[in-house]
Amino acid sequence: MELDLPTVSFVTTLASVLTAVGILVVSSDYGSDVRRYLRLFALAMLSMALAWTLFSMRQSVAIGFWAVASNTLFYAGSVFQLWAIRDFLRRRVIRVPELLGFVVLPVAFAAFLWLDPGLSQRISLLTLFVAPVLVATIVALQQHAPRPFPKPYLLLAASLGAVLVLLLLRTAEQLNVGSGAMDSSQPQAFLYLFASLMPPLTALGFVLMVNERLRDTLHALAVSDPLTGLSNRRHLDERAARWEPPHGPGFAALVIDADHFKRVNDLYGHAVGGEVLVSLAKRIAAHAEDDDLAVRLGGEEFALVLPGAGIRQALLRAERLRVDIAGQRLASADEGLRVTVSVGVACSGPGREGLAAVLREADMALYAAKAAGRNRVIPLEL
Repeated sequence: MELDLPTVSFVTTLASVLTAVGILVVSSDYGSDVRRYLRLFALAMLSMALAWTLFSMRQSVAIGFWAVASNTLFYAGSVFQLWAIRDFLRRRVIRVPELLGFVVLPVAFAAFLWLDPGLSQRISLLTLFVAPVLVATIVALQQHAPRPFPKPYLLLAASLGAVLVLLLLRTAEQLNVGSGAMDSSQPQAFLYLFASLMPPLTALGFVLMVNERLRDTLHALAVSDPLTGLSNRRHLDERAARWEPPHGPGFAALVIDADHFKRVNDLYGHAVGGEVLVSLAKRIAAHAEDDDLAVRLGGEEFALVLPGAGIRQALLRAERLRVDIAGQRLASADEGLRVTVSVGVACSGPGREGLAAVLREADMALYAAKAAGRNRVIPLEL
């Protein structure tokens, strides 16, 4: 395979620069956290581009300067890439061994050039420093990626893994046969050709990872209540399809309403009322198990949906919840402030298999609980 190294170096440099510039341009539209790790990733691409520029200029610059500078920049690009990914994964970004590499690597290269300027030694030394960084990056992705493993993470990990394999193959070949940088051996050809594809591939994987997280964040905001953090009615509607008969296991619904909540707002103000709602939400969420879903339906009304539960189990859990809330001080404004709840309970069954029908029946049972004196649990009359 004929290898035109200057052309490959130029293509790699151009790809890295364009990738970095694109990331820097779009990063300004994001928040500070996202902007930070996008810019760090762009810095990695620019370091790689500068390394390849120096590599292509090796005939016109002193061999010592070229070898030390280009290999140090290549190592720096790998480390910056690792730091950007750690930052994205919310891990500790900078670690001492990687910092030491910025000092040890150029000194080691200078020493090797003075003692033995052979290419095999330089390639082996670079592999000795860069391979652990690539391994650390792949391990970080594998350990801290969501499960199941998302495709953007897989794309990035596979790209870095391919670079690691080709780097090790090139090192092994140099040690075995001592070929030069311009030789057209298969591992070197694949390494250089893949290096020209690495910047856009790794950047694509990283940007898709960022996009996936932002998409998940937006979805979480769209399906959660901003005050209490519980699910909202939209999320309940999304989840209901998996529970509803005949294909789902059926479910029970507890509709929960704070008793005399208007009086709390009138006596203590809306700030305390909001504090009470947040405390109620926490107590309800604490009683959710497994696939249960705690929901704020609106105002002071909540729901706890219990997939697969029958009426007896639902009544027992509703009573435990009612007793728990009645025994809690739900706001800091008054030592004596207690809030009770009324709970209506209904289950899916013939004639009320859908979510809307079950909630309607549970709501009717809730009104019956309030009419009977509040602070009690009443099931749908079967």
